[in-house]
Amino acid sequence: MTDKTIDQLVEGLTEKAERRFRLLRAGKTKIVCRSIWLLITRKCPFECRHCYFCGSPNGESMTVDQVERVVNNLPTNLETLGISGGEPFTNPKLLKKTLEFIQTRNFPHLTNLTVQTLGFWARDRKRTISKVSELIDLGVNSFYVYGNDSWHIEQGLNPQNPELLVDVLANEFGAIEPEKMMSLNYLFDRDTITYSTRKTGQILPIGRGKWGTTENEWQRVDTNPVCPCRDFLKLNPNGYHYIVNFNGEVHFCLYQTAPSLGNIFERPLTQILKNARRRDIFQIMNRGDVREFASEITDNSQQVAEKAISERGRCIYCIDLLEKHFENRTDKPVLYSVFEKEKCRSDS
Repeated sequence: MTDKTIDQLVEGLTEKAERRFRLLRAGKTKIVCRSIWLLITRKCPFECRHCYFCGSPNGESMTVDQVERVVNNLPTNLETLGISGGEPFTNPKLLKKTLEFIQTRNFPHLTNLTVQTLGFWARDRKRTISKVSELIDLGVNSFYVYGNDSWHIEQGLNPQNPELLVDVLANEFGAIEPEKMMSLNYLFDRDTITYSTRKTGQILPIGRGKWGTTENEWQRVDTNPVCPCRDFLKLNPNGYHYIVNFNGEVHFCLYQTAPSLGNIFERPLTQILKNARRRDIFQIMNRGDVREFASEITDNSQQVAEKAISERGRCIYCIDLLEKHFENRTDKPVLYSVFEKEKCRSDS
């Protein structure tokens, strides 16, 4: 579909529908939309052995006051805002307050408000319908139902629960999978509810995955030395992606082992990025070449780095570099202390 075709179709749409439609153009850009994910909790009913985040029933959570500060410090040009964990449904009151704060803030470009869940709580159809209805009333229009796989099932997830949630979304609320929105029947419906399902994909030796899995369970990762998580030092109008951890740390990488850009409990994201631009390590990582990063923080030559990337993959090698970088430092991201605590608990 060309931009000209899209422009013709957009004519006459409501403002909100036009904002949804605009995401079709984003396929030409490096990042598809302006998105931020809030990991409001590390709590999870399961302790899967592959979990990089070390989700646990004893995991930490944001407080209500902290969530309010986060929402107030987000940029107004957001297009996608995701709520995740951990498992956000382990703390339903916090999830509800998070959504209420988002509703009171003016995000004029927000087109997708997503909740990610294992769906473990969907045990009864009537209650599931009620819960989904409540979430939709709070502005949620996208559900990311993940983890219906062997990793979670071996920890006790009943696969019928996420299946029930998907069935309720599709058959009680008319929710559709995003790729089906390419049909013109859905492009004009500004209130369309969507859902995505995903089984666990890439397993990396990080977090519980480092001691809970074996090397033959790790999946081959990209050997391109240039990282997709780059150009993160400004709010690119064509798209950006950040992760906010349960302790307020802002990260540009999903795995959150790189230095934190700053803490959003304390200041707006725009100020965090302005401060981060003054640090040499972020300037290097912002360019995205793992080989350059390796030569800067270690004595590894480019040839050594290329060999390691070809053998272990870009992400695993980058994680290894960061672990060595933070080995004797006190400014480690919070997940390093989580890893130490969870490893000790696992060994005891």
